[in-house]
Amino acid sequence: MRYTVESAAGRHDFRLTEDLRRTSLAYFRLSNVYRAIRPEHPRHVASAARYLCAKHAGLGPLSVTFHVRRQLRITPEAWVAGHRPLDEASIETQTLPPLPCAAPARGRP
Repeated sequence: MRYTVESAAGRHDFRLTEDLRRTSLAYFRLSNVYRAIRPEHPRHVASAARYLCAKHAGLGPLSVTFHVRRQLRITPEAWVAGHRPLDEASIETQTLPPLPCAAPARGRP
């Protein structure tokens, strides 16, 4: 799972769990949540986008776009021919529509 934050300064690409160690409980929890990001669950996708907009508030995010990557099945013949499960040719990417980030709330003077 990857995502792009679009801001006035440009595009910023991230992996959802890149800042966590694989042995941490937070990695396990977040990877399970993010694994459920699919087009057929729009409320779940919108919730994750709101979280990421807040997480990257310092970038001044305008929108978040998810890139869902799925590993394709490798046949025995493809394996013998040198293809591996994580080769780019063995990965299918589906880009979901961008979700806008809400403007940050302004404090009262």
